Amino acid sequence: MVINSTFNSGIVSFPPPVNPPPFPLPESSPVKISSELTSEAQPIINKFFILILALGLMSLIAELFYEKNTLTISISALTVLMALLCYLIIPSTNSATDEGDKKKFKQLH
Repeated sequence: MVINSTFNSGIVSFPPPVNPPPFPLPESSPVKISSELTSEAQPIINKFFILILALGLMSLIAELFYEKNTLTISISALTVLMALLCYLIIPSTNSATDEGDKKKFKQLH
């Protein structure tokens, strides 16, 4: 179960590949994140965090009933909490993007 819990927590640590680059782009940059891409990516991101949440819950339940290892229970619980948090802030992040509120988007993202 250690591998499963570590795998689940590792997924949360790395953002999906549809995210913008982790560095600021200059305003004159030819690379633009189109609103079409973000609107197409939103359902994928929702499903992604639900998948992580489900995997984390399965791992947590398995650990609680079978292994009872404190470390892996903690990792599984953290995976569930972080995936739930990420899933719950998606609407706020989307509204910040739609409104063009870059400060709020940056804080949430």
